[in-house]
Amino acid sequence: MAMTPEVLTSTVSVASEPNIRIDENDRLYEIIDGIRINKPVGNKEVLFANHLAYLINKFAVPRRLGLAMVEVLLDLGKHDRPRRRPDLIFVSQERLNPKGKLPTGDTWTIVPELAVEVVSPSNYAFEIQSKILEYFDSGISCVWIIYAEIEMIYVYDGPTSVRLVDRAGELDCGAFLPGLRIPMADIFGDDAAAPAPPA
Repeated sequence: MAMTPEVLTSTVSVASEPNIRIDENDRLYEIIDGIRINKPVGNKEVLFANHLAYLINKFAVPRRLGLAMVEVLLDLGKHDRPRRRPDLIFVSQERLNPKGKLPTGDTWTIVPELAVEVVSPSNYAFEIQSKILEYFDSGISCVWIIYAEIEMIYVYDGPTSVRLVDRAGELDCGAFLPGLRIPMADIFGDDAAAPAPPA
């Protein structure tokens, strides 16, 4: 039986803005061993994940292939598994409900095809490797580990099947996004984290 985490209701002050208070319930978090753990998120990582979601969705959405989303809390399906919040996921239209409507509630039980982690200075190597194993054990078929600082992406097709894509290459999105190949220069370009201009 899964443990029910205690809901935190305290507030914390922001040091640089002493008059602003943040409710703990508004923070991004994961559930590990039944305990709610706040997830540190940097602005750069958030902008990068949103830019990548934009690149995927401008191809996938018009073709009704599915949807890329950021910071979705996933129930990985086993009572002893954490509830993880990848930086980005892609879920195919087939795995969404028949009308393509998004699930309700704070936690998704739909297993995405793709999970993406943008590595930040606060991430430990063992933490990233643990997430990779958990994602594949839950049924996720592809994991991208992105090292934005060195402009490299590790593409995992299985826990021990990995290939490295550098800035000169293209990101092949596989069977779940047939036909989509994203040049790495589009991902890591100087304007990669900038909002897309209006049409």
